[in-house]
Amino acid sequence: MAELNNTNTANEKKQEGGETFPGQIEELPGGGIVLSKLDDIINWARSNSLWPLTFATSCCGIEMMATAGAKYDFSRFGFEVARATPRQADVIIIAGTIVNKMAPVLKRLYDQMADPKYVIAMGACAISGGPFFYNTYSVVKGADHVIPV
Repeated sequence: MAELNNTNTANEKKQEGGETFPGQIEELPGGGIVLSKLDDIINWARSNSLWPLTFATSCCGIEMMATAGAKYDFSRFGFEVARATPRQADVIIIAGTIVNKMAPVLKRLYDQMADPKYVIAMGACAISGGPFFYNTYSVVKGADHVIPV
């Protein structure tokens, strides 16, 4: 039986993004195998998880808050650290109708976020103005009219 040749037995290997992955990479014929403890992988994923800033103005905000409850428990993915300040957030989640008076506030929050920053428009109201308020004079017809989504 041929002996397997381990070409890289370092405890950490650089990935393309430059971040270290906790574990040992074993190069085998036909592919590689990652050997690591599950706790190391979970902690690595949590350290690279996004910190959200919520901008909830309507009923979609209530549904978003329900995901933090015990049934869905998004804290197991490292997403539980909701930030009330835009300077510490990585992603802003817009949930609900954006009215003309709230548009400058949303723009200011987006401008205060550090780069790289991401935006998620959640629900029909945040995406297109909503099915109920679309023809209203005071509703912005989607978050993309205020900030890049």
